[in-house]
Amino acid sequence: MRPVNSAEASMGPFRFLEGEAFSANRPNQWYDFSRTHTFSDLNTMFQEISLKAKYLFNSRSHVTGGYRYLDYEDDAPYLYDTSGSVDFYSPGFGWLF
Repeated sequence: MRPVNSAEASMGPFRFLEGEAFSANRPNQWYDFSRTHTFSDLNTMFQEISLKAKYLFNSRSHVTGGYRYLDYEDDAPYLYDTSGSVDFYSPGFGWLF
């Protein structure tokens, strides 16, 4: 006689408590610069620019693109100069099937 195995697994949806409120105060970046004004005599400036575009070829396909520029300037370095900038490019293609 051959053994018969049967298995079933699933995962229901879950939600983080106050997930939207947590995310709204923290933009998508690697370091939270919101408290740098409390660090000794640091004088900093943070700028962010983003652009997004979407072009529909037809009702089932589209191409998207985005650009994001982040610039951080440390006007009064305390230990070392942490100034810098970064460019993010995000191409994409969508297809409904």
